[in-house]
Parts: sequence; structure tokens; C-alpha cells
Amino acid sequence: MLDPANHPELHPWFRAYPDRFNEEREKLEAIGFVLDEEKLAKADTVVFNGSLLDYPDRKLIITFPWSYPSIPPSITDNGECPLLSRHQRASTRGYCLFGPNAEAWYAGLYAVTAVEETGRLLKDVLEERQDASADPYPEPFSAQPVFAEYGTILVPPPISDFLPDDLTLPAQGMIRVNYEAKLNGKGIPRGTVIEASFRDKPENSKASFGYKAITNGREMRGRLTYLPSLTNPILNGSDFIATLKAFGFSPQNYDWHALIFPEQSGSRSTIRYSWLLFKKENNGRFSPVQTVTYRSAEKSARIPGLGFLPTKRIAIFGCGSIGSKIACSLASSGVKDFLLVDKDVLEPVNSVRHECGIDQFATPKAHALASRVCALNPDSVGTCSTFVGDPFGELIKQSRHELYETLAECDLIVNATGVQGLSRAICEISHHLSIPSIHVSVTNGAWSGEVLRYLPGVSRCWQCFQEAFKEPPPGQQTSLGYVFGPGCDQPTFTGTGYELDIVAGLATSFVVDTLRIVDGSDSEYDGDYLLWEGRDSTGKLLQRTMVMAVPARERCITCGECHES
Repeated sequence: MLDPANHPELHPWFRAYPDRFNEEREKLEAIGFVLDEEKLAKADTVVFNGSLLDYPDRKLIITFPWSYPSIPPSITDNGECPLLSRHQRASTRGYCLFGPNAEAWYAGLYAVTAVEETGRLLKDVLEERQDASADPYPEPFSAQPVFAEYGTILVPPPISDFLPDDLTLPAQGMIRVNYEAKLNGKGIPRGTVIEASFRDKPENSKASFGYKAITNGREMRGRLTYLPSLTNPILNGSDFIATLKAFGFSPQNYDWHALIFPEQSGSRSTIRYSWLLFKKENNGRFSPVQTVTYRSAEKSARIPGLGFLPTKRIAIFGCGSIGSKIACSLASSGVKDFLLVDKDVLEPVNSVRHECGIDQFATPKAHALASRVCALNPDSVGTCSTFVGDPFGELIKQSRHELYETLAECDLIVNATGVQGLSRAICEISHHLSIPSIHVSVTNGAWSGEVLRYLPGVSRCWQCFQEAFKEPPPGQQTSLGYVFGPGCDQPTFTGTGYELDIVAGLATSFVVDTLRIVDGSDSEYDGDYLLWEGRDSTGKLLQRTMVMAVPARERCITCGECHES
């Protein structure tokens, strides 16, 4: 057990660093701030109260966090003065200091620096010393309300991007909300807007969300209001009613009400249409509910340079550990159109490495992975298809024909089966359909992994690769052998999920690079064969990656004709 006497981090900062506390107190008292002795004695919290000489009516409260000075003190006011138009949170009355994430703060500064920063902020905003248009930081109205205890409402795509093109005046419509309240006082209340529409508009003025994010909710109807402009934030139910009346509307007899309005996002000069939901209380008053929107454009902003991925269709053979990781990584990166092929069902033990959990046991792996893909990228709802069965086994002719027709519409094939014979067969399909393919596998123990790219007519095929690299990677766990599941002919490799993450990440990078090549860009890799060596033959960690070219094989029956001069 830790001895607190030897661990100052277990104490409040003012006890761990009494000299620093005395310095802080001396500096703050010198500018008129007073220590709250009662809070210090009863709550072990250091709080100073005071005001600035230039703004004596604005009573400031300085609160020191437990981990001070690593974390800066917060400065709020008592709420008796009007809220600043910029850089002050309505819910906490806190001032935004030291830049985003307080990045300009460091432990060598003192609380008086935060007071000085507050003074500069007040001058900039109240005296308009700084032009608001020159301020790069956005002030989204949707973040300002003091939210009621009704959990969080999700506005997913395509509803989050939904707004009729000809909608320029205030308008009203309807929403449907799937809401899951607390059960017996337990759980987190959540809801999803599953449909939105505007009245007196054509049929394209309606959007629906097909993925069921809330499983035990109750569907309710509500009113939707579009406001083309909003001057001030809506902080509470009274502001909400006043805003509706200002635009000629009334809340009417609905328990839920949603507003769509323009606000700053990303930067001060960037405008988005945001959502804010309100729920009627038992007393008839409305309260704002935390509302989060999931937009395609905002997702793309976090992963720049991948805007072309939503137009691609990827086929993945093998929806096991590696295949699931590649699919989920691609879905998170923007790919929405998949063909997932696998004949097996998910077993509970698969969860040690698979992206799907135990709750999906006995579900075909392709179906379980499709559900996970749609959860990561809701745009995949309706575009992620599956094929459950062995495409190289005893399939009826019609089924195989339909599968090949679907494959012909894909932009790339990923082979994550890890089976040598299937790799050759998938490479043949890739060749005949003129579709690039990526082949990925790991050695036993996941000590090393390989990724091969085949670009028909450009690079060498699986057979050429096998001929050139006959010896397996040196990193392979041999002491434990294989783990056998249903029978002696169905072994699986050993290895950790975090080592598979490395190989799957490298394979995903090859997928994206290959799609760029197809679109006319140059490859960022100096070869088509990637070898990752996590460990050497003795098990010692290496973490080494090499990319090599695959030499030609004489008279290759698959790709030889494509490379004849």
C-alpha cells in the first residue's frame, strides 16, 4: 500500500507544495483577491474571490484544481454580469484562457497570469479592442446551453446533412426520435433522430436513418423548426420559447422539439447547420438536451486526403481477425461500400482478436462484421453487402455467378483468408477481372506479417511472389504450435490483437495507396511486397518493416502475358 508521506501527488497541491501556495496567495492578495478560508477548510479546495480594477462589477472566482500547477486555475464569474459574446461558457460561466486546450499554460506560470489573461479578454470583447472577425476561434451556439439531465441525442447522417436546397425562410416539419430513458434509475439516457421532414415540401425534403443505434428505445414524434439565422445563443427553455415566437412559431403540443440553425464551426469563418433538441418537462417547460451531430464533412476534416474513399467499393475475403480490422479501419476512414465474404460463424473465443465481441457469437462473421462496419460508418447502411459461404467450395453455379458479378463492380479485393491455396485462387480472380488485390497474412504467434499487392498488368502475381520468396519469414512462434478449433483440419494461429493491429494497419495503408494508384497517383511505396518483422526467430523484438519489389517468374501462367514486351 502506498505511503502518502512519500507521494506528494496523493495530496492536494497546496499541501504537497506549501511554499508555492504561499507565493500564490501573496501574489493574488496583492491585487485584491481574497482566499475563501471556509472552502479550504471544508472541501480542501483553494478558491480566491475578487475583481479587476477596470471591471469592479464583474466578480471573479479563481478555482485551483487538485493537480495545479500542471493544470491551470479556472476563472469564472458569479453570473451577475452579462455573458461575454465570445470565449465564455454559459453553462459554467468560465472564461476560455490560454488558447485551445490551455496550450499556452505551463507549470512555471502563476495564477496572476490567468487574471491578467482574463483582463485582456474582457478588454478585447467588452471594449471591442479586437475585431471579432479577426478571432479565428469559433463560438458554436449549440455548446452554450445548460443541458438538462436527459442524456444525449444523436443526429446521424443523412439527417445531419439534411436541408432542402430551396429552404431560405423559416420553416417547420416533423421529426421522429428513438429515445431510451433510464431503466430503474440505471443506464445513460440516449436517443437518435431517425427521421426528419419538412411539410409543404417535395418528397426529397425527407431523410431517414436506417442503422438502429438505440435498441431498447421508444419512438416519439416531435416538431422540427428551421431558423435561417440566429443572433444569440439559446441558453434555456425561456430563450427557446422567445426565439420561436420571434419567428412566428409556437412550441405546440409535442414533447420533443428540434431546431436547425446556422452557427460557427471549425473556424470563425466556417458556418454549419447545427441541431439542438428540447424536451418538455412534466411542468410544461422546455429544457435543452445535449445534442451531437455526426456529419460526413466533419469526419473528413479529421482524416484529410481521404475524400475519395466513399466512392470506392472493397471486397474482403476472410472476415476473421485481420479481415475485421482492415474492414473497420477502412470504414472509419470513409469507405462505405463493402462486399464481405466468409463461410464461418463467430465463436466467443474469437473476441480476443476480432473487432466484434462475444455478443455476436453464432452470427456469421460476415454479418457480424457488416454490423460493426455500419456502426463505425453509418453511411454503410444499405451499401455493405455480405456473402456467407465458401466461394471456392460446392457452390451452385448461380450463386458463384452472382458473386463474381458483384466482385466485378469492386475497386479492390482484399484477401485476408491466410490460406495459401485461396490466395492463389483470389489472385486469379483479381487477374481475370482486372481488379487490384491485396493479400495479407501473419505467421504463427503474429511474430511477422506479409502484405502483397497485385496490380494486373503492372506488378507480379501471387505465384511470382511465392517463387521469389520461398522461405517463410524468420519470425514464427513454433513452441506452442497451432490452436485447433472445430477439428484437426481447422487450425488458427496464435498471436495478440495488438500485433495483428500493426499488420492490419500496414495492409490498410497498402489498400489506400493502391486506390490512389488506380486513380492516377504515384505509389508512396517502393515496391509491392511488405514484410513486417515483429520478432526474430528467437522471439526477440525487432519491429522492422521492409518493402521490396517482386521479381518476374519465367512463363507465369497468370501475369506473364501482361508483362511481355
